Amino acid sequence: FKQKTAYEISTRDWSSDVCSSDLWIHFFQLYLVFIASSLKYSMDTIFDIPSTWHGHRDFAHWLVQRLNPQVTVDLGVDLGFSMFSLAEKNTGHVWGIDTFEGDDHEGHKQGTYEQCMAYKDALGLNNITVLKDTFEHVAETWRRPIDILHVDGFHTYEAVKSDFMLWAKFVKDDGVVLLHDTVSFFDVAKFFEEINLPKIMFRESAGLGVVCMDANFIQEIKDAFPHAIRREDIEDTILKIKQDADRARGGTIGSAMFKRAQTE
Repeated sequence: FKQKTAYEISTRDWSSDVCSSDLWIHFFQLYLVFIASSLKYSMDTIFDIPSTWHGHRDFAHWLVQRLNPQVTVDLGVDLGFSMFSLAEKNTGHVWGIDTFEGDDHEGHKQGTYEQCMAYKDALGLNNITVLKDTFEHVAETWRRPIDILHVDGFHTYEAVKSDFMLWAKFVKDDGVVLLHDTVSFFDVAKFFEEINLPKIMFRESAGLGVVCMDANFIQEIKDAFPHAIRREDIEDTILKIKQDADRARGGTIGSAMFKRAQTE
């Protein structure tokens, strides 16, 4: 039986002791796996994908339409919502880079890569390349100038700074860098505040910082999205968010964390 293809199996083989039960059991198991996979990854809209990035999809679409990027890089893919949002307009090519192993902040997960790829197939997006690798290893051989860089890896101060410094050198002079979790992780907020370039921030969906070299473009974003926070208001806004979170928790650990982030 092992030497025969499915087309070579005769009617006599199907009734044999070897095939009559085991083969049907095998096919039935494959059918159950197929049904389970279809149910697991089925979705009505992209918003069925779990993500803290949902609130930035409209901005991602606006940014892609405005910049007409040829190369977009998403550092930290997870289940793919940000990557898909940047690819949906089918403009240029999007590279997503992730080990898909999780981390101490997001948790160590299994099956994330397979689930992400299933979502990609369900959305029918063909302008995406997913690299299952570390940011550092991919950067060693990266040669493409980047129009949009999205940084959403490990959320310690050292990690986000390292990711930014490693990849920002590939960004074009008229390109844009996005940093996610500028509200939910204060190490990210601290580094974002330190960047001495024109910038703006969205408070929603864990916070999204936007950095570029063109102050006029930042003003253009502000005109299109009036609720976005300009550079001069970012520090006060983050402090207020931190104070509100401390009051809600009724604790002082968060305040100590914020003070440490301000002084280190």
